[in-house]
Amino acid sequence: VVDRQKIILIVDNQQPELDVLADLLKPDYRIVTATCGEKALAAVRAVPPPDLILLGIMKPENEGLEICRRLMANPAIRDIPVILIASNGQTGDLESGAVDCVTKPISPAILKARIQTHLTLRQQNGELREANLKIETLKNKMEKELTVGRKIQERIVPSDFPAFPDHDEFD
Repeated sequence: VVDRQKIILIVDNQQPELDVLADLLKPDYRIVTATCGEKALAAVRAVPPPDLILLGIMKPENEGLEICRRLMANPAIRDIPVILIASNGQTGDLESGAVDCVTKPISPAILKARIQTHLTLRQQNGELREANLKIETLKNKMEKELTVGRKIQERIVPSDFPAFPDHDEFD
């Protein structure tokens, strides 16, 4: 199976900052950008959806945090990791559901390492969910087989005692 290139959605209302991040990450990832919340939410609904979201906190009213809360409220997309990008002096609100926060000025090496870490964690979580589903399926199959076996055994064993009242060699 050929592994497809991971998709990163970058959301920020400052076009120059979007361009810098996109240029930094283009060699390793497929980049999708959005300059507002509605475009970001539309990009998340695309097929295939992004594998990770870099989300600027954005003014006015910290729009990025509201976008993050809306993403986390949707069960179909809440497993997409969101890394907040906070301006120097801003604090990233991880209670919004983001998995991490980086502050400006951004160190390219640290950003790339955090992206790779969260992409790996997401992949491993998906593998664990699949393994758990297989285990659950096998467990249910085994329980059904044990139930059938128990019913067969119950039919073999006499239910009336003494089973042979005219034979005293059985106890």
